Amino acid sequence: MRLPIILLVVAIAAATTASCLADPYLKTTRPGLGDARADDRSWATMAEPSAAIVEAGDPAPDFSYQADSGEWLKLHELLDHGNVMLVFAPEEDELRGLQAAHDSLTRVGIVPVAVLDRKPKASLALMRKLGLQFPVVSDPMGTIATQFNLVSPPTLRTRPGWFVVDRKGRVRALDRTRLPQGGYMNIACGALAIPNPAATATATSPAGAVTR
Repeated sequence: MRLPIILLVVAIAAATTASCLADPYLKTTRPGLGDARADDRSWATMAEPSAAIVEAGDPAPDFSYQADSGEWLKLHELLDHGNVMLVFAPEEDELRGLQAAHDSLTRVGIVPVAVLDRKPKASLALMRKLGLQFPVVSDPMGTIATQFNLVSPPTLRTRPGWFVVDRKGRVRALDRTRLPQGGYMNIACGALAIPNPAATATATSPAGAVTR
């Protein structure tokens, strides 16, 4: 009679484990910005996509991120607002450059997003200091950067890089070696095959004559 009892115990344990993994409670207890757990991403590791070598044409990992409001969102929710240009590990000057391009990018349906290798409070402070008007994502543990293959061994520091993701969630262009020195519009519009209004304005004089 011992065998059936053992099987019953194993079945109950498996069912309990499965229900815990699927429990919606896990999705509703995410820490806020003021929570002591805000810097600890271990609660979300089960829901995060695994690391992969993401190339042009591949689906972008649907990572989790914490908005400045404290709400936890996913990449696909950003894509509801347009195409996305992800900029990893930018310095202050590069963030200012992205802010300068913000209005032009949003006018053509592109949402710039900076992913910082800083803790949430430090990212929020920098966002306010520079007056940034686009989403700034905190990734101190490199969880998101790892999903995009942007973490360098043995330091495990996030490398600068950028990815253009279309509204369907596909990576259209990327660079894992450096950030663009300005020219965000050229890169994003070229990757998405959409007209660049800035380039059109430069190529045409106010009178409508094409410049040489």
